[in-house]
Amino acid sequence: MAQQVIIGKIVNVRGLRGEVKVLPQDSDLAVFEGAEQVWCEGKPFKIKRAVPIKNCVGLLLDGVECVEDAQKMVGAVVTLPEDQFPPTEEGVYYIRDLIGMAVFDEDGKPVGELKEVWPTGARDVYRVLREDGAETLIPAVGEFVRDVNVEKKEMRVRLINGMTTVPEDK
Repeated sequence: MAQQVIIGKIVNVRGLRGEVKVLPQDSDLAVFEGAEQVWCEGKPFKIKRAVPIKNCVGLLLDGVECVEDAQKMVGAVVTLPEDQFPPTEEGVYYIRDLIGMAVFDEDGKPVGELKEVWPTGARDVYRVLREDGAETLIPAVGEFVRDVNVEKKEMRVRLINGMTTVPEDK
């Protein structure tokens, strides 16, 4: 079986029919909408329905028939086998594929390692750190993100003044 990837955590119940509210690990809700089943604490559950709710997802799972069943699942980690992730459109990436990428500027100079992706509502922002602690914040738009190679775990970006902050000497 493929490696299980954490896609969210059950944070609450929703309604009285056993629906659970999941806080996604990734900002892309298509993972839930495209999956036929998910795993909670290692046990598979067929998805009857997945609906977006603000920054969460409501899941109605086969075998979770009432609010009492759903309450027992609060706090559970939700996973999906790596080989069952739905494909993404060209130019769209899962956050899990971006984290850890080596980031280079247009001239091939190292910028650092992509450590975090911050969903901001309009556009994600990539947080890149150098070994010396310098931080670069890059808006996830084509103007700045020039190339992403998931297989090589590399990204090429165009930098402008003000994107990188260097820590003050202590």
